[in-house]
Amino acid sequence: MDKGQGASFGERLRRLREAAGLTQEELAERADLTAKGVGALERGDRRRPYPHTIRALGAALGLSANDLAKLAATVPRRGTPNPTPATAAMHVVPALPIPLVGRGQDTVAVVEAPGGEGRLLTLTGTGGVGKTSLALEVGHRLYHHFPGGVAFVSLSQLDDPGLLLDNIAHALGLRESTGRSLREVLKAALRDRQLLIILDNFEHLTQAATDVAELLAMCPRVQVLVTSRSPLRIRGERELPVRPLAVPDPKQPPAVNSLVDVPSVQLFVQRAEAVSPTFQLTEANADTVAAICRRLDGLPLAIELAAARIRFLSPTALLSKLDQLLPVLTGGPKDLPARQQTVRASVAWSYDLLEESEQKLFRGISVFAGGWTIEGAEAVAPELDILSDLGQLVEASLVVQEPDGDRYRMLEPVREFAAGELVECGESHGVRDRHAAYYIALAEEAELGLKGQGQLHWLQRLDKEHDNLRTALTWLLSRAREGIAESGESIQRLTAVLSRFWFLRGHWSEGRGWLNDALSVNTGDQSAARAKALDGVGLIAQFQNDYQRATAYLEESLALYRNLGDQNGVASALTKLGFLAAFQNDRTRVDELHTAIAPMEPYLEDKSTIGYLLIFLGLAAVIRGEIEKGIDFHDQPSSIFRQLADVHGMVWCLTNMGLLKMVTGDLLAATAVLQEDLGLAIQLGEPASIQYALLGLATVASQEGRPECAARLWGAAEAIRGAAGMELNPLARAQTMYDTWVDHARNEAGAESFAKVWAEGSAMSLEQTLSYALSPAE
Repeated sequence: MDKGQGASFGERLRRLREAAGLTQEELAERADLTAKGVGALERGDRRRPYPHTIRALGAALGLSANDLAKLAATVPRRGTPNPTPATAAMHVVPALPIPLVGRGQDTVAVVEAPGGEGRLLTLTGTGGVGKTSLALEVGHRLYHHFPGGVAFVSLSQLDDPGLLLDNIAHALGLRESTGRSLREVLKAALRDRQLLIILDNFEHLTQAATDVAELLAMCPRVQVLVTSRSPLRIRGERELPVRPLAVPDPKQPPAVNSLVDVPSVQLFVQRAEAVSPTFQLTEANADTVAAICRRLDGLPLAIELAAARIRFLSPTALLSKLDQLLPVLTGGPKDLPARQQTVRASVAWSYDLLEESEQKLFRGISVFAGGWTIEGAEAVAPELDILSDLGQLVEASLVVQEPDGDRYRMLEPVREFAAGELVECGESHGVRDRHAAYYIALAEEAELGLKGQGQLHWLQRLDKEHDNLRTALTWLLSRAREGIAESGESIQRLTAVLSRFWFLRGHWSEGRGWLNDALSVNTGDQSAARAKALDGVGLIAQFQNDYQRATAYLEESLALYRNLGDQNGVASALTKLGFLAAFQNDRTRVDELHTAIAPMEPYLEDKSTIGYLLIFLGLAAVIRGEIEKGIDFHDQPSSIFRQLADVHGMVWCLTNMGLLKMVTGDLLAATAVLQEDLGLAIQLGEPASIQYALLGLATVASQEGRPECAARLWGAAEAIRGAAGMELNPLARAQTMYDTWVDHARNEAGAESFAKVWAEGSAMSLEQTLSYALSPAE
């Protein structure tokens, strides 16, 4: 385009703008342009604008179809007539302000979707998840697939559902004509036109869903792509949920070469580099960046707002500020709607659209950490219709249903907003009391299962609820310290039943901390819950090789059980004291406890307690030097635990029998028993038994002349001990002749090779360890 043509167009544009009473900035905002760009067009110092720019300007100026055609006519199109809005191939889609990150699969899914059945596709998802950006990307990609073009219609400023079709018509450059309403003009213009209409931010206009249905019915070649926090719920609609970006796996080492492929990290790095050109993802900050992305649950808006803080905060400083998310996640671009400039405003927009009962449930379920079930929600909000209200929260994209369908959760920024509303409405105490009561009941239900049938099921269930259990414990402890006696009793009940879970899953330091906190609360000191809590913390302290404190815990527990007349409790405490003496290879103390414990078996009712008592009697025989008798003693408890389906009891029997078979020189039998033991122990997740099985298999390998195999297994065992905070106890060291066989294998393999293979074993995952132990490759 030459200068004269540009000036002719620019002069006409300037006069039209002034006649409309608009500044350059106001016209730019209406036409999705920049004020600088509008100024350049009016001066004629830009090349001929694109046709879709002309139409956007015309629509912004309120031009009729004829006037728009005249405006376009001032810009020659090299021999082709200027189309009118009724026939033009429109492309009124704003450009993406920043490249789309991590949405490759989503984009493909949307691009391919319009070719299937149905002509309405709704992108749903929570505020700030990136629905609009995805829709814009799709609009640009699909332009050439729609002869009639692609039109983007922002609904963010539209408050009246009755004006939806009018708004669409204005966006397409259509105006009323004599004798025909704007709706009629729209339907007539689009009746035979193959066009994609993108309706952005529909959630507050749900009453207009029927107008969309009517438009699709009257215009069979039109397709509609909607972005909304909730579906339209009309026939023919297909919903595509837009999820937050994937976050780094906390179980994987945060290496830079793997993090660069994680979408949430890609977005964080992109936006951080935009505000701080010197920022780089390095091995030094990789772990922190990964933690930031996980903390923000992969929510794009939250990531962008957080990354903007890198201008003046280091990643470490930023992470420390994210204990409270909402105050940090502010300051979004000023050219976005106000509700998209802060995470708080984004969530508040959705919250305000809810019914009163839905708002109440939304506040109540904020007490959950790590997700919840239908039953949990019913417990904290018993007066509400949970199925109905929770369903609405899922539809509004404020709650996420987990893939298994049984659990629900909130993204962390959403949960923090809801928790603030819970406090603001004065409902926090009641909801937290009901939450704690629910988890006490759940833990007590799990207690029996953790001793037998369903043990693995209950361990997995408590794994899922661990964050909620921590939340309940925190609440009960705070209330107990305020002098609420009922809370003090409750926290001792809860920690007492959870002690077995903490032990089996290797949460030793955490469990011991909670148990000590609970025991520090004064509740009269004579309760069965206190005795059970002391029994549990004594076992944990024993496996942490804190023998002095373990003895004190267990002796106090024993005294309480005796005062309460609880024979099963007395036997449990005595048995643990017996294990404690055995671990220290204290033969005198073992004999004393053997004398006290042996006569109790016929008077006990709890089969699990009997099983562990018999294991101790077997160990007592071993310490007296009666190895074969010790092996025989394990037959009865092994049968008991198999009948109970108590995997942990079975593992303890297998561990002892495998090590004893090794001591007697039956290496083939020892290997078979210890391999079965290791598989069950890993399934159980109990670190003590895992490392004992590995110690035994390593010693067998060393005895068989396979020093590198032994070194790898010893390395794996050492890593397990280190992660659990335990040390090799004197009994295990003696039984496996640990020092002797390690020195022997090191000499055979050579110090350098031995150390290298040991380190390789330390780095193996549990799955790799099991695979190697079952078929070691030499």
